[in-house]
Amino acid sequence: MLSQYPGDYPLPLVGNGLQLGFDTDFCSNKMVDLWKKHGGSNFRMTVGSEEWVLISNPDDVATILNHPTELRKQVERNTGMKPLFGNSLSTSDGARWKLMRKIIAPSFHFKTLDKNLETFNTNCDHLFKLLDEQNNQVVDIYRYMKPYMFNVVCNSLMGVELDLLNDLDNPYFEASDNAMKIITQNYFSYWRSLIHSFVTPTLYKTITNVINIISVMGSNVIARRREKIKKIIEDECNIVKTRGLDIDKLVQEKCSTEACLLDRLLLSKLYNGFVLSEDDVAQEVNLLCWTGHHSSTVAISHALYCIAKHPEVQNRIIEEQKQIFNNDIYKKPTNQDLVEMKYLEAVIKESMRFIPVINKISRHLQNDLLLKGFRFAWTSMKATISNVIRRYELSPGGPGTEPQFIYRLMTESKNGVLLKIKKRQC
Repeated sequence: MLSQYPGDYPLPLVGNGLQLGFDTDFCSNKMVDLWKKHGGSNFRMTVGSEEWVLISNPDDVATILNHPTELRKQVERNTGMKPLFGNSLSTSDGARWKLMRKIIAPSFHFKTLDKNLETFNTNCDHLFKLLDEQNNQVVDIYRYMKPYMFNVVCNSLMGVELDLLNDLDNPYFEASDNAMKIITQNYFSYWRSLIHSFVTPTLYKTITNVINIISVMGSNVIARRREKIKKIIEDECNIVKTRGLDIDKLVQEKCSTEACLLDRLLLSKLYNGFVLSEDDVAQEVNLLCWTGHHSSTVAISHALYCIAKHPEVQNRIIEEQKQIFNNDIYKKPTNQDLVEMKYLEAVIKESMRFIPVINKISRHLQNDLLLKGFRFAWTSMKATISNVIRRYELSPGGPGTEPQFIYRLMTESKNGVLLKIKKRQC
């Protein structure tokens, strides 16, 4: 099957690995160069003992992503992900993946996300208090968006109110960045798939520290939500006693009205009647908190950077916002307002096309395939950018401050995203 694709002859042991270079932050750039070399079409390469086929044909991409059973992620990726997030939705496949997806998916339904818009707006108010203090200054927007989005994820999906905007240097954010580095380095370092090499002393110490910090934060979120569920049960006990109702059913209905993803994990029963284990819940919470805040942070920050670089685009966005909000820069957007933001939506899509958040998607195929040739983040992006653009005039940070994009598991800027913010006049 592989012989039908163009590719360079692999060397013994390392395959074509040397062509990727030794700086994992720029391996994706090397892959794009190889793609151009082979005519801008699908091509093959060998990395260590693994055979890769790099797909760019849209029909082939659709075949793989829409396949009902080929769900297993790439070996190199999972070797980096599993120590951090266990057998979670991101690393599992088969029955386990389908079960967790069934439990989690309802929390990302449009009707569910509608209820969370107030959360976005409330957290924006706190964000603006901090940004107002930096008026007419150059700021690294990453630094503020990370705690903002973490608050949003925990408030809306986990049902727990956190305020990390008052703790910008929380060790969780450094651990989050280190997790991204570990996964990316492993992606392009095939020898780390060998367990004895993967857990070298220095790397083991780094991984252990990252795991501890991420796990402690996840455990704190779970514990706080359990306390709230316990309070709900206590409040409803009298109703159960007087009316003879089913306590489990009553609690399920009570919690489901808040559309909290964590409630689904804590209260969902499997087909055999057992609830998910503590480890199962912890793995999913750790993953969702990490990837949810990180991916949304870079997407929003990069969109704001693109808007700042193009004043004519920023002006058109402002004109659209003025029409929708009747020149009221402080009005909170409703869901209907978000629907009307057609130009802003187009700008966000173009920024994500130009600087993709996820720059590669991988599958480890179990069988031969015949090839022809996250709504949550979306809602949070439109609401956040609408609020920010109406309140602040954005411009680039100045000479020498352009983002230096590196292509890890997610696309990030090595030196942050530096923007000059200036409060708009009412």
